[in-house]
Amino acid sequence: MKYYFFAASLPRLSFSEGLPFEVEDFVELCDENLSPKDAQVVHALIDGVSESKSVKNPFLKKWNDSEIQLRNTIVKHRAAVRKCDPDQFLMRQEGSDYSIEKAVNDAYNKANPLEREKALDDFRWTQLECLGGMDLFDSNAIFAYALQLKILERWSKLDAEVGTERVQKIISEANVDE
Repeated sequence: MKYYFFAASLPRLSFSEGLPFEVEDFVELCDENLSPKDAQVVHALIDGVSESKSVKNPFLKKWNDSEIQLRNTIVKHRAAVRKCDPDQFLMRQEGSDYSIEKAVNDAYNKANPLEREKALDDFRWTQLECLGGMDLFDSNAIFAYALQLKILERWSKLDAEVGTERVQKIISEANVDE
């Protein structure tokens, strides 16, 4: 379905410009402006729900397949570093995309965890641009926008001070156990 007015009213998203509005506000706008079926897909994407009997959509399936492969590849990488078997942690995935394997390997070549996370989210962003397609007024573009907004919201909530406190707490708890 096409959403000319709604899509045209949305601000452009960019990592460098930050979060234009909260995901919750966007979901409310979707409820008001999208068909009930498309709004349901937006809810499923934001909530991290895979396809179900009530929500079936090709975009949702492609995104979930891509995300499962990305997470499985991360699990395999971490298991190799720790020299353990990843099988118990892997989710069933359909298909395979070499670009995902390459993106994870490239991310894990970064110097620190923050750079790794940024590289992985950059890859997700690019995947969403591809899944959204060239027609900016199509429902797929709205779905991609929803997930890109979710990525921006996650980054807007990262706080160096809070992160440092969490790391210090983990280290102090680990030292107590020794």
